[in-house]
Amino acid sequence: MSIQIPPRPPKDSFWALLRQGQNYRKTFPRIKLLSLIFKEYHVIKITGFAIRGMPPLAVFSICWALMLNANLAIATTAATFALSIPIQCLYWLGKRASSPIPTSLNEWLKEIHQKLNESGQNPPALSSTPSYLEFANILKLAFETLDEEFIESL
Repeated sequence: MSIQIPPRPPKDSFWALLRQGQNYRKTFPRIKLLSLIFKEYHVIKITGFAIRGMPPLAVFSICWALMLNANLAIATTAATFALSIPIQCLYWLGKRASSPIPTSLNEWLKEIHQKLNESGQNPPALSSTPSYLEFANILKLAFETLDEEFIESL
C-alpha cells in the first residue's frame, strides 16, 4: 500500500490568487500620485482597512446579537459578509496582478525599464506580455532608486 501525494493546486487556484494578491498588495508602490492612474492604490488602502477592521466588526455583530437575544442568523450573515470583504479584495488584487498590462502601459514600462538600465540599476528582464505584478516591481524599483526628475515626469 503506497501513500499517494495529492497534486499541487493549479497556478490560478483560489488560494494561489489570494497569496498573489497579498504579494501584489505589498509590492505596489504606495505613492498618491499613482492613484490618478491606477485603481490599485485605492483598492490596496481599502484592503488594508478591511483586513484590520472587518474581523472585529464580525465579532461585534455576533456579540451584539447574543446580548440582545436578536436573530442570530442575521448576525451570522452580516459577520460572514464582513469577513468576506478582505478575501474579495485580495482575490481582485490577485487577478489583477496576473493579468497582462495594456499596450499603452507597455510603452511606459519599457521607458521606465530603460531609465533604470541607464542609471546603473539591474531591473528584472521583461517578459513578452508583462503583467501588472511585473509592472509594480519595476515601478517600486524606479521610485526607490530614481531621482525626483523621474517622479515629476509622470
